[in-house]
Amino acid sequence: CAASGPAVPHGLPAESCLKTLKQFSQSAWEACQEPLPTEAGTVQVRWEVYSTWMLLLCLQHAEAEAERCCRSWVPKPWRTEAQALRHLFLRNHSVRALTA
Repeated sequence: CAASGPAVPHGLPAESCLKTLKQFSQSAWEACQEPLPTEAGTVQVRWEVYSTWMLLLCLQHAEAEAERCCRSWVPKPWRTEAQALRHLFLRNHSVRALTA
């Protein structure tokens, strides 16, 4: 499976990254909600920072889902559209990025 990689001692690589990204995106969300001095950046800049963290979080969610599915997935000839989509999702990083 394309999403698989070297094992990480405390779980799957994407799951580990996901945990860290959740903390950063939460911090960015809190920064957007609080009134900050102008030195900390405009509301628009803080929103862009938060949006970027959320995009990274969504991408990592897709990678983590692919890692979880790859543990039990075995490629087979397609008989349905769902099987074809699953195959594309698990074997193609670009498709995972689009779905995120």
